[in-house]
Amino acid sequence: MRMGHGCLAPNQRRNKMNEPTPLRELVGTIVYAWLTELDLAAPFYDPQSDPVVEGEGGGQIVQRLTRRLGLAPSDGSALRHAIASRIQMTLQAQALTLSAEANAALLQQVYDEIVGLSILQPLLDDQTIAEIMVNGPQAIYVEQRGTLHKLNLSFDDSAHLMRIIQRLLLPLGTKIDSDHPIVMAHSDHGTLIQAVIPPIALDEPSLTLRKFRRNRLTVEDLIRFGSLTPAMAALLQACIGARLNILVAGGTGSGKTTLLNVLSAAIPDNERVVTIEDVAMLHLAKEHVVRLVTRPPDRQGRGAISKHDLLRAAAQMRPERVIIGDVQGSEVVDLLRLISEGHDGSMVLMHANTPSDALARLETMILCSNPGLPEAHVQRLITTGIDLIIQQTRLEDGQRKVASITALEGVEQGAYVLNDLVALEVTGKDAQGRLTTRWNQSSQQPSFLPRLAAYGFTLPL
Repeated sequence: MRMGHGCLAPNQRRNKMNEPTPLRELVGTIVYAWLTELDLAAPFYDPQSDPVVEGEGGGQIVQRLTRRLGLAPSDGSALRHAIASRIQMTLQAQALTLSAEANAALLQQVYDEIVGLSILQPLLDDQTIAEIMVNGPQAIYVEQRGTLHKLNLSFDDSAHLMRIIQRLLLPLGTKIDSDHPIVMAHSDHGTLIQAVIPPIALDEPSLTLRKFRRNRLTVEDLIRFGSLTPAMAALLQACIGARLNILVAGGTGSGKTTLLNVLSAAIPDNERVVTIEDVAMLHLAKEHVVRLVTRPPDRQGRGAISKHDLLRAAAQMRPERVIIGDVQGSEVVDLLRLISEGHDGSMVLMHANTPSDALARLETMILCSNPGLPEAHVQRLITTGIDLIIQQTRLEDGQRKVASITALEGVEQGAYVLNDLVALEVTGKDAQGRLTTRWNQSSQQPSFLPRLAAYGFTLPL
């Protein structure tokens, strides 16, 4: 008899008194045997091959399982009771006895295997974990409280991992296969999903899950975390209130999106904001917001909607401000032109390690789509569209902080004039090994000071 993915044949199971069966092995045995009896093994282990499963989306196996058992689909406690009964049948058949603690763990693992996302479910439920990185079935890492850890945890095999990737994507109407081996999606619960499978992933399937907080952070939270000071927060809020155009730069996972979401609370409530992203990650602390996302082409290469398309649409929506997440290409030209046409107060997110790097990347993006454009024209386009650069960083010990707040003052002799109003300095380590830091302030006043005054703000540094 062919065993299901992650299950061992009976003669491979360890059931001697001095060599107890591992819980993960029992999970596979129980799930496979039970679903086989109910004629649900095929769609469970290969959901993309089953047209009913593929068409129903998420929760389809649970719905069909509860129907076979005569349970209400929404009655989770009844399903848990049915799983507990099945576990006891298996333990009795194999003459195994588990402690109360092990029995409770087995019940939860079987439940997660059928209803949830298997071994990833507890990690997704743990609010101290920000990111889950799976480098194949045997290598699982998490970022927890700012620090990266490798877990003593593994999938049964590559097929087990692929099944969980498919279970993540099918409810979103997204398929992953050898023809389309790279998928980036956003779950209904706010998790960013990035999956890459062979032949692009040379060794094993890879999965990255970036979680976003369910509870919205405030600027007071960032001050408490040590991400910035009250004076820095007041400065940024004043710049937003005075409609400065802001570029937020930083590396992956540095906290750019979180910072922008928090700062958006300073946008007046009566102003309409349009956000444009490839994957919805911005959750502004405002109500008057229109959220737009791009769309890739379908399998026939049709129906793509780009950031260019969305910027053109946004221009007709009468927005006071436009916020574009992760600018990556020639759409920056459309954005800077849109800003110059009366949409001050807009914001841009970008991957860059320093303010100078961010400006160099902007130039490259513009020149790639307009190769004959004079350098002076490119620099004028940038200095007209960007007033302030906020550099966000993630330190080696996991702390996320504002690294600098920099005013873009213009261009002199072909070089950008930058004024670091605030700059982070690492001063050492404390007794616990955490980096100690301080922010140094510039004595040079920014050129946008009169603009702050015109809106009733003073420089709070």
